[in-house]
Amino acid sequence: MLNNTISAATKTSYSSGYKIFTRFAVMSGYNLHSDYLPSRLILRCIAYCHGIRNIQYGTIRSYLAAIRFYRLHQGFPDPFRDMNGSYIPQIEMALRGSRRLNISPTKQCKPITTDLLHKLIVNLRAGVFNPYVDILMQAALTAAFWGFFRSGELFPDKFSPQMHITNANVKFDDSIIIIHLKTSKTDLEKKGVDVRLFKNGTLICAVYALTNFARLRTNNQDDSPFFLLPNGQPLTRRVFVANLRHLLLRLGIQASSYSGHSMRVGAATSAAASGVPDHLIQVLGRWTSLSYLRYIRVSNNVIRQAHHKMLRFSL
Repeated sequence: MLNNTISAATKTSYSSGYKIFTRFAVMSGYNLHSDYLPSRLILRCIAYCHGIRNIQYGTIRSYLAAIRFYRLHQGFPDPFRDMNGSYIPQIEMALRGSRRLNISPTKQCKPITTDLLHKLIVNLRAGVFNPYVDILMQAALTAAFWGFFRSGELFPDKFSPQMHITNANVKFDDSIIIIHLKTSKTDLEKKGVDVRLFKNGTLICAVYALTNFARLRTNNQDDSPFFLLPNGQPLTRRVFVANLRHLLLRLGIQASSYSGHSMRVGAATSAAASGVPDHLIQVLGRWTSLSYLRYIRVSNNVIRQAHHKMLRFSL
């Protein structure tokens, strides 16, 4: 049951972090079968990750969460509490130190907002790759944007019909398309959710693009991936990002700052800029916490307008 308390993606990340810790513990001569995990070992592991492996603060924190998860899973006491059950403050202090010493800043992916999405679609309609891939990318870009999708939800690198979106999971109507998302990062119970995309009559309409692509698909079996390449293989995140960056370069835009996540970031940013309430952005993006606020990029113009509004209010 404990295995099901975290998502598959988190499990993969935790496994990687715990392997690094166990190797370090063995090199340090520590017996991993012991009930007690000395705090000095955790502190030395933090120093090792930061100073020797050059691992960033956020990843180190994730590794510590992995240590705690696996130790509790194995029936051992909480490694971040002392013999009296109190939290060990030195661990948090060491983490804060690693954050302050981070030399390279965290790289944020740039958002693809409505205006940039419009330019991408115009390019694709003029012809970029080949007729099939051009229509596929129009469908992929607009669906990812209007559905606030994580790129891995639509274009997984390893497709599974039990977990990912198949032909049977996309339902068409005249003015709406419903995509059934079977599972996601925040859907730990795998209940699934229906994501609704509405017709909007613009060049960046997802309903129009998806309907066009559905007519071209070469495999109409229910369990086939919905987003198919011309060779019948699923569109992966790697291919999607490569095509996206190619399009951006054609527009004269530095493409390295954009990723598969740029669609989700752009959707949140566009929604916030257009005045969509915060609670509704949270629902649209299927966020279970306030983490959606990290996705909203605020331009200088928006900040300037906010300052003017504040001035008017104070006069």
